[in-house]
Amino acid sequence: ELVVVEGTAARIGAEALAAFAAAVEAKYGYDMSGLLDQPVFAVSPSKIIGLDETFSAHATRWTFHPTAR
Repeated sequence: ELVVVEGTAARIGAEALAAFAAAVEAKYGYDMSGLLDQPVFAVSPSKIIGLDETFSAHATRWTFHPTAR
């Protein structure tokens, strides 16, 4: 199975990333502090395509219009 995401990526700032890591740890007990010094990006999707093993018969495409965000 495969997912392809097309869109605009923006790097997440240190403050927002730290808040996200704290929320994940509080909710799931998963320590994400190792990611705090890594580049992490958020993608605003414009198109997403999902494929499975029989992709020629079962491909799925989602399109996101800027006015719908």
